[in-house]
Amino acid sequence: MTRLGKVFVMLNLVLSLMLGATAFGVYTNGLDFSDTPAKGSVPAGKLVPVKAELEDTLKQIPTVENSWQTARAELLAREDKRRAERDWYTQQLGKVVTEKGNVQEVDQNAEKAAEQRREQERARTGILPPAALPVLADARDAGGANLMGLPFYVARLESLRMENAAVRKQLDEKLKEDTVLTKRLAGDPENPRARGLRQQVAEERVKRAGIIDEQGIAQGMLVNSTVESELIYKRLEELERRIAELVRYLKKKHSVDAPAGGR
Repeated sequence: MTRLGKVFVMLNLVLSLMLGATAFGVYTNGLDFSDTPAKGSVPAGKLVPVKAELEDTLKQIPTVENSWQTARAELLAREDKRRAERDWYTQQLGKVVTEKGNVQEVDQNAEKAAEQRREQERARTGILPPAALPVLADARDAGGANLMGLPFYVARLESLRMENAAVRKQLDEKLKEDTVLTKRLAGDPENPRARGLRQQVAEERVKRAGIIDEQGIAQGMLVNSTVESELIYKRLEELERRIAELVRYLKKKHSVDAPAGGR
């Protein structure tokens, strides 16, 4: 036998002794996984406490099942009540959307009182009773006026839109009229020949000032002509007087009849 074979034989022997010692230890200190009850110094099997716990759990099943059945019955009753209440809430919401009259809202005071009664009932019985349908009251806005249904406000909004459209139309007409009057007053920049009233008034003022100046000049000339007329008239009277004196002198000295001139 070679040296390698001797080594393998010795390893086989060592492993066999180790496994044998392990098996002996397991045998002497082994655990009993059966449901054998304890006898003397021999402890009970591992299944004994498991079976005891299982039996205790099975004893609690009826209590738990009764509680579950009660809760399930209450849940089904609440579901039936919820379906009925859902129809009621749908009807109330439909009134808000379809009716033009006053709408209603939850009465907060009545709701608080009902919630307090429910809490008192739960404190007395340990079970919170289901909430009843809320008490409704007329809904009001911040100003205290009654709130109406959606169709009322839709109709009101349409009416206000029509009024707004009419007012805007009037404003457009007034704007056009204002534009025309402004052009008449100040003139049209796009048409230089179209003179505005302001320009015409300014031109008329200039003309009036010129007329007043001319009137002043004419008034002065009239005064001058009047004065000159008076002087000429006085000179004419003086000439007539001198002519009359000459006629009298010729008639007296020379007996000559000369015709007297006159106006």
